[in-house]
Amino acid sequence: PDLFGISSHEIIDEPPSLQLLSGNMGRQLTEEILIADNNKRRAEILGNYLINRVRLIKSPDDLAHQCVRKILYSDEPVIISKLADEHFISSRQLERKFKTITGFAPKTYARLSRFHRALNSYGTPYKSLTDIALDCGYYDQSHFIHDFREFSGYEPSLYFAGKGEGIEYRNA
Repeated sequence: PDLFGISSHEIIDEPPSLQLLSGNMGRQLTEEILIADNNKRRAEILGNYLINRVRLIKSPDDLAHQCVRKILYSDEPVIISKLADEHFISSRQLERKFKTITGFAPKTYARLSRFHRALNSYGTPYKSLTDIALDCGYYDQSHFIHDFREFSGYEPSLYFAGKGEGIEYRNA
């Protein structure tokens, strides 16, 4: 509810439009995403918008918000059971609180955050996809590829080569 003013339970299994979630700003964001040159730029636009929304949340002392920030800004992979222990609650309690404010389980949110960091790292000079994966906390390239496919629907190599949008099928 803090991110968009809508309980995550109201939008389960029904992906809402950005306009529903953010009004006029959502409409502008949708337009920016649609006219972006490539998927990398689209992911940057949406990712930056979501990070800015998280920063605007007004209750920084709340446990779940602290956990969200820890996941977003940690340079190391966050282990959810340790995160719960640090805040003296059970993993299940943390999951319930986390789902209430983000709509995701903490582990899923951590995976999305790690994926977003990897997207933003692409294009760094002299770094291969494997280097980026390892720098962003993936154990190996196969975990990176798995998350990439799940969250984007594309293979990383095709996505970053600009072939993830079906260009090769348009003139068929």
